[in-house]
Amino acid sequence: MKLPRGARINHFPGMIVICRKVDSARLLNKMKRLHPESYSFVPTTFFNYNDFLRTKKGVGGDKWYIVKPDSGCMGKGIRLSHAPKKEMFENAVVQSYVQDPLLIDGCKWDMRVYVLVLSVDPLRMYIYKDGFIRLCTEKYHPPTLANADNTLIHLTNYAIHKKSKKYSTNCKRRFSYMFDHIRGLGFDPNKLWDSISDLAVKTLLSVNEQLKYSYRAAFPDESNTGDSCFEILGFDVLIDRKMNPWLLEVNHAPSFTCDTILDYEVKSGLISEAVRLLGVELDDEKMRAVPRTPEIRKEMLKRFAKRKEEHEASVVKKFSLIYPSRSEARGVEYDKVCLRGGLDRKNAIQLLTTIRERAPPPEAALVSPSAQLSCLKRSHPSLRHPADLHRNLTQRRGLCPPPKLQRY
Repeated sequence: MKLPRGARINHFPGMIVICRKVDSARLLNKMKRLHPESYSFVPTTFFNYNDFLRTKKGVGGDKWYIVKPDSGCMGKGIRLSHAPKKEMFENAVVQSYVQDPLLIDGCKWDMRVYVLVLSVDPLRMYIYKDGFIRLCTEKYHPPTLANADNTLIHLTNYAIHKKSKKYSTNCKRRFSYMFDHIRGLGFDPNKLWDSISDLAVKTLLSVNEQLKYSYRAAFPDESNTGDSCFEILGFDVLIDRKMNPWLLEVNHAPSFTCDTILDYEVKSGLISEAVRLLGVELDDEKMRAVPRTPEIRKEMLKRFAKRKEEHEASVVKKFSLIYPSRSEARGVEYDKVCLRGGLDRKNAIQLLTTIRERAPPPEAALVSPSAQLSCLKRSHPSLRHPADLHRNLTQRRGLCPPPKLQRY
């Protein structure tokens, strides 16, 4: 696929994987097993009932769990349970409930953090320094059998609380208010913000290898600089009393509806600055940087990447670059948690099936799963099945006719 000059797609192929509850739980649980300290922001999550039973911490005691549908949004279908049953695991995840959240005015709250992904190959991410917190409309009490069904106490989804009789515009407050509140408690808000930025980067690193292959399958042209797509993600983050951030979920299509003045101020600034960072006006310069000679093309594209970085630095205001990290220590840590190995055949097919069924691209951008898998095979010989190699060999020797081409 090749986009016309100046065009961008506002979603990356395959990004839906990190936004579905079951798929993200599978990815983040794997990274948490490999790097428990680096991924401590991931609550204990189960998507399989047998795994839940095998975990001693998952049964009995005073623990509460929150059940989230796989593709749910706006708080639909979410419920609390003290002893999750087997049927609750169908197309859902069961997650440990954070019972000691930091409160504001006695109410539970969470943060909506916006992250701009400019490229996945190579990965380039910005975080928006402005945003808002969302407060519950009723005072917080630890979950009990009596109040477990009261979503106005335990869930922070704006779509739920705006229907409450106690709702007011004060239920949404700016980050600056939250930082002043944290500073008044004797904590450093800059340290907290750094932890949240680190959370966002590591979440994307858990799926970045898959995103790379999906992107190159859709845009196989060698001259593609990786900026044909962009995406604004909404991270829902909960803060506990010890100032530890917890990742609740990632939204690949956060709402840009403006119900209040605060919504308009935050979201209009977010979108306008994100569009400026895309650098659409550099497309003519990019086209001149793609001559035919591979050696010259590589050098010219390198210069163009530097030119693009200079452009971003000249227009950035409230966004902050978080990956690649400007900190050497962070860079070393991110290198350790990056998925260095290739996809095996089973995971590749599963990924492509997920992309096809759950996030079909528009007709103009449609790429068949077989074509994507072929692209993966060319870049990863380990994905080739012995039967594929045998078939190719017999075709070359003229022992069997080539397969018929299918239209998609």
